[in-house]
Amino acid sequence: MTGAPDPIAPFPLRRRFVTWVVPGLVVMVIALLVVISQALSGTAERLYRQETAFKHRLLVAAMAGPDAPGSAPQRERLETEAGELGFNCAAIRSADDQLIVATSAAGCLQDRTELFETLGQTDMSAFTERVTDATQWVVASLVDRGAGALPLIVVTQQDARSLEGLIGATTKLWLAVIFLGLAAVLGVAMWLIGLAQTQIDNRTAALVLARQSLARFVSRHVQSSAGADDGAARRLPATVLFLDIRDFSGFADGARPEEITALVNRVAEVAFAQILAHGGDVDRLLGDGLIAWFEGEDRRDRAWRAVAAILPELDAAALPRGVGAGLHDGDVVEATLGAGERLDHTVLGGTVNIAARLCARAGAGRVIASDQMGPPPADVQAAIHGKEALTLKGVSRPMHAINVGFSRIV
Repeated sequence: MTGAPDPIAPFPLRRRFVTWVVPGLVVMVIALLVVISQALSGTAERLYRQETAFKHRLLVAAMAGPDAPGSAPQRERLETEAGELGFNCAAIRSADDQLIVATSAAGCLQDRTELFETLGQTDMSAFTERVTDATQWVVASLVDRGAGALPLIVVTQQDARSLEGLIGATTKLWLAVIFLGLAAVLGVAMWLIGLAQTQIDNRTAALVLARQSLARFVSRHVQSSAGADDGAARRLPATVLFLDIRDFSGFADGARPEEITALVNRVAEVAFAQILAHGGDVDRLLGDGLIAWFEGEDRRDRAWRAVAAILPELDAAALPRGVGAGLHDGDVVEATLGAGERLDHTVLGGTVNIAARLCARAGAGRVIASDQMGPPPADVQAAIHGKEALTLKGVSRPMHAINVGFSRIV
């Protein structure tokens, strides 16, 4: 079963960009280059047709003169002019497709029906490509001779090898420039994404470090509720453990600061470890003691086992002051308290107060537990030193409790 993602794990911006965005960009670049290549090819064809149509008008102008249509002098002028303009062959026809004059090369007279189909309907010129031993470009165009004269059809054929080479080189140059430009843009994007990912990683690492540092000072429930939005309080059954160093004030008055700190740290170290090991949570550290609580069906047994492990270990540590404890089970209120920017998530209510009152009655190495706790579990070697009805401040009726000491857990 896959767990939920860590809410403070760094967002994998760079990996997702490379996985999702880059392949799409590559496909788009390839498609764009194909479209640009076709557009450049179409543009080259259109420019060639326009240039050739202009040359056709030059051919018609060169044919003007006293010579009879189709005569030898007229044919010679056509061949000379066509050669100077770079054509392999040329032919001039009337609007009703009657041949007027042509060069000795007959290539321009082939397949004219297909070439003339759209001529004059959608455009004033038509283009086709013939591939024999070499690629030939053939253009037919209508040349208007002015008012009162019917237009002429001029057909020319030109060897396209050099033209295709020039167009191909130009196209490749443009594609290379566009490709390099897009590659540069993608490189800059990757660089910026890398910088952003570094920032995300660094800030996430700082957040994790802050979270880990915070976890040393607050309870597990505070950590889990820190991201909650509603802040609603809840009532729940719980076992509260109150732990206190006996006569701490008298010790603190005469001890050195490092001795006081060492005592509190040792008590907190042992208590924290055992409470967490038995599924409890330390609500807060009080300086000379602490409040912890347990929830769940087996909370009483776990609380008994925790205190049965804490008190003997502290007794064995030969500390300058002993530790007493109080245990009570009942309803508590878990809530977030405070105002403004200073908040605290804690448990409160009568159960917490009674556990504190019971702890105040306990001697060093002993726990006073209310009747609501029931007896210690069978696997805890406990010695009951007395049962009594205690009158506690804030409690209207006597509280039945037992005074318990421990040796070890079997």
